[in-house]
Amino acid sequence: MPKVSTKITSSRKLKGISLKQDLKSTIDDSMYNDVVITCNDGVDISASRIILATRCEILNTLLFEGVHKTRSEKVRLSEISSAQFTVVLEFIYTEEAPSLSFSNVIDVSKAAEFFMLPKLQELVAEYVKANLFDHITAGLIFSEAIEGLEASAADTLINVARQYLLKSPLVDEQFIALSKRALEMMLSNTIAIKNCRTSPFDLFKCVVHWACVYSESGIGEQDCNKLMAYFNDAHKRYGEEFHPTKYGVSDDLMKKVGKTLAPFIEKIRFQDMCPYHLAAVADAANIVPSDLLYAVFRNRLRNAAEACVCEPLSSPSLGKERKPEKKKKTEPSNKQEIGEVKLDGPKRRMPVQTFVLRSTKFE
Repeated sequence: MPKVSTKITSSRKLKGISLKQDLKSTIDDSMYNDVVITCNDGVDISASRIILATRCEILNTLLFEGVHKTRSEKVRLSEISSAQFTVVLEFIYTEEAPSLSFSNVIDVSKAAEFFMLPKLQELVAEYVKANLFDHITAGLIFSEAIEGLEASAADTLINVARQYLLKSPLVDEQFIALSKRALEMMLSNTIAIKNCRTSPFDLFKCVVHWACVYSESGIGEQDCNKLMAYFNDAHKRYGEEFHPTKYGVSDDLMKKVGKTLAPFIEKIRFQDMCPYHLAAVADAANIVPSDLLYAVFRNRLRNAAEACVCEPLSSPSLGKERKPEKKKKTEPSNKQEIGEVKLDGPKRRMPVQTFVLRSTKFE
């Protein structure tokens, strides 16, 4: 019987310590693999047919039940790139995805959806949630998930990106990476918007800034800054004449912004703005439709009328204030006796223990 050498060459790692490491070491190693996956970019990746089929139902069907059940050595995936399949392969062999990055999370989500790997989709969402640190990236993920993923796969990433965008008070430019469709979806979630830490006016400013950047009419950065400076000074206007033209904001600029804002304007909670902010919006009349502002002011007046404490005036006393009647003080009667109370009607007996007479001497 031939002897088996127990020596391990320096070029090979000791096996049997970690299942994940052992399986990972076989990825794309022709010595262990019996099938080659040709991706849509022409790159070939070798793998183990048994491991692929065991870990993924789609690949099991493809390799053992579909057109390739004759155990051909090459299988072509026209829907998946080599970058996508590399991450999928890492997950299949190790249940981890170390190659994930913000540059490939959308593509990996597409691949996870294609191969029906919900656990990989969870790993993508966890990676994004743990590593998301700026509004630009959050906006891009939000937008790309809407545009590139099916609803089931997109919802998880959209929720992660939305939570990041709304978890702290927003400033003007933090919607800048959102697409038009993404912004509409963001504002349509009324519960998330109402519960976020951003005031309705600050949210409005973010949308105005977005409109300046994405306006089809073309609005320069300088004009955008003028308009934002006008809105940022809304609380400094007390007792002073205040108008957008003083900031160099032209009517034409406000019309351009208003046109871009039109699809979103009814999703802004103008009714919850403070009077100074609402007045600033009203003075920029070409941005928000006058009928919408009229409805907001009318609702404010109706609420104020419900809280009014004025008494309705009858026609004879119109214009005259009604003075409240003074209550007459009743003096104690000297004829009261212990245990009795003198009333307008007949004398009534009261329990002695419930009636206390002051120790006042009546003459």
